[in-house]
Amino acid sequence: MDQDTPFGDDAMTLPDRIGRLPFLAWGVLLCLFKALLDALVFRFFGGHWSPLIYVHPVKAPLFQPDGHWGLWFSLWAVAVPFLYLGARLTLARLKDANLPAGFLALFFVPFANLLFFVLASTVPGRTPPDEEPPRFAAPRVGPMTAFWVASVSGAVLFLGVLGVSLGLLGAYGSGLFVGAPFLAGMVAARILVILSPGRIWIWSMLAAVTAGVLSMAVLVLLAQEGAVCIVMAAPLVLVLSVLGAMVGRRNWFRHPAGSAACVALLPLLLLLDVAAPEPPLRVVVSEVIVAAPPEVVWKQVVAFPELPPATEWIFRAGVAAPLRAEIQGEGVGAVRRCEFSTGAFVEPVTVWNPGHELSFGVTLQPDLLRELTLYPGPRPPHLDDYLRCRQGQFVLEALPDGHTRLVGRTWYQLRMGPQNYWGFWSEVFIHRIHLRVLRHVATLSEGAHG
Repeated sequence: MDQDTPFGDDAMTLPDRIGRLPFLAWGVLLCLFKALLDALVFRFFGGHWSPLIYVHPVKAPLFQPDGHWGLWFSLWAVAVPFLYLGARLTLARLKDANLPAGFLALFFVPFANLLFFVLASTVPGRTPPDEEPPRFAAPRVGPMTAFWVASVSGAVLFLGVLGVSLGLLGAYGSGLFVGAPFLAGMVAARILVILSPGRIWIWSMLAAVTAGVLSMAVLVLLAQEGAVCIVMAAPLVLVLSVLGAMVGRRNWFRHPAGSAACVALLPLLLLLDVAAPEPPLRVVVSEVIVAAPPEVVWKQVVAFPELPPATEWIFRAGVAAPLRAEIQGEGVGAVRRCEFSTGAFVEPVTVWNPGHELSFGVTLQPDLLRELTLYPGPRPPHLDDYLRCRQGQFVLEALPDGHTRLVGRTWYQLRMGPQNYWGFWSEVFIHRIHLRVLRHVATLSEGAHG
């Protein structure tokens, strides 16, 4: 039951229970007051305060002092009293909603605790103050409340791991894309079993899937990731969430060793991400047949004029589209510039064999993707060197009928895990970029050959 007032008879005493509306009101007021104090601290130390420090995992100064120790200590000094007040109010809200006190741990999950605040503000009160449940009785909540609590708890865990992986470790790896959805699905399913024991197994799967969908929706709503990245990650996240739910529903207490191993999977994967060696070079190969001899094709390979507007869905979705190429100089050491919709690749020539091979390195590359978001948001960290093109090559092979087999290759490094999963998507994009260039070169060459 919602309480009319957040405090008891003593106005200086924190409440034993608190209803939804008072909890929401006090939570918003405390957040605004803390934001004001943080802004004053930033101003005192000559820094720039932004609301992004509360919703962007990479921009959280509480976890990244970056040498500004005075600012860092001051922000923690401001944060500690609010953490205490927030924890006490959250415990009172959990008691009013008849939810286990262990859910308080979600309050301390970085980046994702705002989602938990929404959860705590919406779950209705269940137990009147004069009707305490037995000490070891299962919590009494409705089936939809149980489903909502389980789904949001899984999402909070997933987003919290994202905050740790990106904000503290700077890793887009298996800990984030394998361990986090698996553990989130496992926890969501187990919470649903605890709060609503009679639910059939399909509801556990749905709770796990909802946790994954909710996590990705939060990232889109906060403009943390674009639609293309979310679509790419969705199959992996949702499948692993369901697998985690299967484990969470069946083996959490029956096999403690197995459950402990599943829980230990996450920190192990995060540590492996941090300790991962330099990623290997990967290569994408594409080819077309050109109805023109190699000496004609060569002139279009070295430099080509403006391409027609990109109409393929992959470029309309934000993937960088090649526009034109120009070259300064001739032979080894010449510098080729390939302009894309997001900027220019700078490519010093390393092999110059007219009519046969043009190879080059890459000393500068633009963003490979322009994120599709609801509104301009912070720059996603994965745009910075998580996929780095290293070398490129065109090979021209003369065919007996006077045509040319034109082969394009790109060597790149991928700092995202699992490598095979993200390598698949990377090769899809790079292959489409290759074909756009190769087909344009073929069209120009065939037109010039007449």
